Amino acid sequence: MKSVKTSLALILAMILVSACDESSTSNDPTDIDNPGQEDQKCDYTAPKCNADGTALLRCENGVETSQTCTCKNDACYVAPSTDCDYTAPKCNADGTALLTCNNGIESSQACTCKDGKCESAPVVEVPKVSGINPTSGKVDTPVSVNGSNLQKTSEVCFGASCVKPAASDIKDTSVTVKAPAGTGSVAVVAVVDGKRLNAGTFNYLTESENKNEIDWCQLTWVEPNILPDQVVGAYAQVYEEGKTGAGSSHADVVGQVGYIDATSEQASDVLAYTWVDALRNPSFAGDAATANDEYMTDNLILPEGSYRVAYRFSLDGTNWKYCDLDGSNDGFDVAKT
Repeated sequence: MKSVKTSLALILAMILVSACDESSTSNDPTDIDNPGQEDQKCDYTAPKCNADGTALLRCENGVETSQTCTCKNDACYVAPSTDCDYTAPKCNADGTALLTCNNGIESSQACTCKDGKCESAPVVEVPKVSGINPTSGKVDTPVSVNGSNLQKTSEVCFGASCVKPAASDIKDTSVTVKAPAGTGSVAVVAVVDGKRLNAGTFNYLTESENKNEIDWCQLTWVEPNILPDQVVGAYAQVYEEGKTGAGSSHADVVGQVGYIDATSEQASDVLAYTWVDALRNPSFAGDAATANDEYMTDNLILPEGSYRVAYRFSLDGTNWKYCDLDGSNDGFDVAKT
């Protein structure tokens, strides 16, 4: 009987050991006892990029979530709609716009573009007319239309009669033509770049009136350097049949010298000049003195500066003939003063 009890005890012990072994090898991972290991929980508050910048990480209630993206500066980076990457502004292909790239976004500014810069808009030169010279004369008298930006003058009209100037007679500040056939007083109009600009009135002289017009004059010399408190030297010669030259009466001829600041906007308008009386030079000699008289200044003192200087002559103080450096035969040009 003792041996039976012993056998039963051994059998029970074996059963207990087997049950213990089965419980220790359970496949339920929750039943694994890992001393010292706790669940990993996040504790940051602001989103952040992962180590290689391929995801944005967020922590909410201790649980970390991940958003796959290109992560920069702790935010998902969205590529711009354009892909410019240059730094310096540049012109487009046909030079009609300036292109700039800012944070990958390209913008365009319409302009005339050169060397990566917008050029200034060209200044439009507006033609202006200040008047004519002389304002009276006979048929074929050279008449100058004075002003500025007159290079595109196509014709000058005396009333209904229009004259096309020669190319050599078209200057920036004057256009010279010969008065066509006409009588009385007529309006003078310069046609510049298709625009009609009133220039003044030209009075056709009768045969008797024409006797009051000086035949010819020329500005011959002007002091190149105007110094303070010194008389300005300015000389001109004049011819009038029977009244100038050796042995003549020298009567009735009136000469004046005119000046204006060369930088003035009215420098092309002889009517804006300041005019003062000049004196006949009694010491004038030489071949030219046979027919001409010379006039000069003896008391003209100007502040230091740059000036345009001209002469004019008259027989009656009303009808003036203006003189530039190449004489009055081809009209008057302020650019030659």
